Amino acid sequence: MCQTNVQVGIPWAHHPHPKILKEVRQAQIAQANASEHVFIVDALGLPLQSDNVHLTTEAQTTLGLMLVEKFNSVTDSYLVSSHM
Repeated sequence: MCQTNVQVGIPWAHHPHPKILKEVRQAQIAQANASEHVFIVDALGLPLQSDNVHLTTEAQTTLGLMLVEKFNSVTDSYLVSSHM
């Protein structure tokens, strides 16, 4: 079985350096598109703490559920395709 990599897309909607943020997000997406074993869970839009950097507790819980859902869908897909 191959290693599956689920990355978290950077969540900063108001990053102090938007050009850099855009480049990093594009690189994350490009990596995911280039590999059948790399996936993105996008945290953009999840609530941030007042520092505008870290996710709130509720957002971390939501992100955790998003990661579980993505991992389960990926592993379920792998299990189905490996038995065909």
